[in-house]
Amino acid sequence: MSSSSTLADKVKEYETESLIKFLQKDPKLKHIEVGDGFFMRLEEEKITGDSFLKLTGWEFKKYGMTLGQALDLEEYIKRLGSVLVVNLEKCYV
Repeated sequence: MSSSSTLADKVKEYETESLIKFLQKDPKLKHIEVGDGFFMRLEEEKITGDSFLKLTGWEFKKYGMTLGQALDLEEYIKRLGSVLVVNLEKCYV
């Protein structure tokens, strides 16, 4: 039996530290070039995965990101909702 959920469902469960680790390792975020200040801001504001998924480009822009970065981050968050994660439980052949 297998169950699936989106990557956003998984991210939603993350506390701040887990969220930051996930984002730092995600190659899809590398092209946005957010820098260490972005991660420090997430820590300072105690942004959890659930909170992160609610952020918009406007909010990223308000915190000093370029318009391009802000729009790219907003798109990145939207895409997390479309990536399926499959968990295999008791898979029989």
